[in-house]
Amino acid sequence: MTPDEKYQAVQQRLGYQLDEFKVGGDYTPLVRDGNHLYISGQIPRVGDTIMLPGKVGDTLTLAQAQIAAGITVGVMQLPKSAAVEIDMIAVAHG
Repeated sequence: MTPDEKYQAVQQRLGYQLDEFKVGGDYTPLVRDGNHLYISGQIPRVGDTIMLPGKVGDTLTLAQAQIAAGITVGVMQLPKSAAVEIDMIAVAHG
């Protein structure tokens, strides 16, 4: 199985179809330092629309926050863009 096929298999298993990753704003979403990837600035965006903006407990319910978290699964595209195979990803910290 190729690296692209592995990413697609994980996407399908999780129930997401990921579009090409878009960077919004002037920042670096991914920094690679040796065997570590540092990812920042991820928001629940679908196309050009930011979905469910707000703060949990203030303007968003827990259920809405969980939906937003699911949308941000697009972060899976970042390691792929850095030529990191999905098998190399051992731990994800939230």
